[in-house]
Amino acid sequence: TLNARYAANVPDVSTLAPGVTGALDVAGNLQQVTTGWEFVTDLSGPYDAQVNATGALLSGVLGIDYAARLPDVSALAPGIDGAATLDGTVQQQADGWAFATDLTGPYDSTGTVSGSYRSDRLATDFALALPNVAPLAPGVSGPLDVAGTLKQVDQGWAIETDINGPYASTAKIDGTLGGQGAAARYAVQVPDVGAVLAGFSGAAALSGTATQVARGFDIDATLDGPAGTTAQVQGLVGSSGTLE
Repeated sequence: TLNARYAANVPDVSTLAPGVTGALDVAGNLQQVTTGWEFVTDLSGPYDAQVNATGALLSGVLGIDYAARLPDVSALAPGIDGAATLDGTVQQQADGWAFATDLTGPYDSTGTVSGSYRSDRLATDFALALPNVAPLAPGVSGPLDVAGTLKQVDQGWAIETDINGPYASTAKIDGTLGGQGAAARYAVQVPDVGAVLAGFSGAAALSGTATQVARGFDIDATLDGPAGTTAQVQGLVGSSGTLE
């Protein structure tokens, strides 16, 4: 029966990851058991990052639990302060892999990511909650919740997203990304624009489509605003960002 301990040190990871500085220490244990192997690994990295992984390869099936913590994300995302954590699992299954992760981040943000990888295709459910967007969008206050799915399809990728934002605003975005480019359908509603536009009141709704073409994006948008105002925009947005 094998029971091995291991340790490694990289004095400066910038040689492996340009732009990131600091030492990396790895230590762990590998234990042979009746039906396979069990292991524990601890990593200490730049910016006081810590990672712990425990798992087992039993009867040819791999399962891993992991936890990671970064005390201050500002080292990687200037202008954003606060800690971030990840806690999750990766589990091998008969027809592929399953995974689940819980996230916490700056400004009391939380999130979850879960899904599977089967038959060479990834399918993921995600959710993110931010109690108040004010730290990221000065002058705007209120919670933000984002939930949706991302999955591989025959043509590439498909995404569906529902958003609930400040001032009771809502949005829904569905799209695809593949060899033929990107395409999206969207709908946004704001019950009262007075919250963001002083001197105006009433509901506003924006809906439309955007489709990537050789010269840019074909857009078709309809706006219904306060006091019965309406507007429609159709055309091509080229690489310069101007509407043709």
